[in-house]
Amino acid sequence: MKDKIEAFDELYDRELKTLLHPLDQQRKAYLKQMTLSVLLLISIIAGSVFLLPVANYLVGIGVLLIGCYLIRRNYKTFKAKFASDFKQEIITKLIRRVDKTLEYAPAAGIEKEVFVKSGLFPGTIATYVSEDRVEGKIGDTALCFSEIHARTKTKDTGSHSETYQDLFKGLFFVATFNKAVSSRLFIYPDYFGGRLSNIQESLLKGMHRNDQLETIRLEDPEFEKQFSVFGTDQVDARYILSPSLMARLLELSKKYRYFAVSFADNQIYVAFHLSKNLFEPRILRSVSNQKQLEEYVTYIVLMVGIIDDLKLNHTIRD
Repeated sequence: MKDKIEAFDELYDRELKTLLHPLDQQRKAYLKQMTLSVLLLISIIAGSVFLLPVANYLVGIGVLLIGCYLIRRNYKTFKAKFASDFKQEIITKLIRRVDKTLEYAPAAGIEKEVFVKSGLFPGTIATYVSEDRVEGKIGDTALCFSEIHARTKTKDTGSHSETYQDLFKGLFFVATFNKAVSSRLFIYPDYFGGRLSNIQESLLKGMHRNDQLETIRLEDPEFEKQFSVFGTDQVDARYILSPSLMARLLELSKKYRYFAVSFADNQIYVAFHLSKNLFEPRILRSVSNQKQLEEYVTYIVLMVGIIDDLKLNHTIRD
């Protein structure tokens, strides 16, 4: 997959520059229009304050509310159209550059039931959004990944207010697994850098209190240091986590630190935590930013590369 990233400069110079230029022109024209609209709105409000009697300040307030509503609506309309054009023109080309067999559906995502089935983030899901679905087949292994933002909700008994917290936000990967297993296995990164491993273990077990999980202790000290492992069957866990697979997961952790993995029903699920909406273009900065485009490619290669990294195409693994 390394050659895919190295070939990016050639793709950028030969094709992407030409496609990105009109998109950037659209973005600049919109920002200019938005700036003029805001200045006009400020001028009207200032005129209302200084020229109208105090009793008619309501006119200024009305103009402000209507103006803000129209500007916001216009922004959302432009952003949706701009994002759609960017994804169809640019992200699709980047994905096809990594692997021509991959299919990209910007408006589609991974079904909520699949996310829940992974068991990685148990809890009541209050809101669930998934988009930018990529799917295909690498060798004999079917794969799918997309962005997911799932939130849970808590109610304050005193004030009756509701608060939303992120359950998961990032890239979520699903693929067929090449070992038939009947148990469930969960692997979480060491979020506290080894300093609070006992506390993390208690928190994760509490999160899975309905799953009757056991802590899985493994013979690899480096793997034990980097990950917390829980499962429903000690024997199955060791069958899944062969020494070679543990070594590959450790290698993957060098590319991306915070990811969680689960195995269930002959599927492998990998959740990469991200703080941003990865494939969404930024309105306030140039979409021609080569470093940003390289980041898109890096994540696409990372997702597809899991097949090779974990040797999921090997029916008999060493």
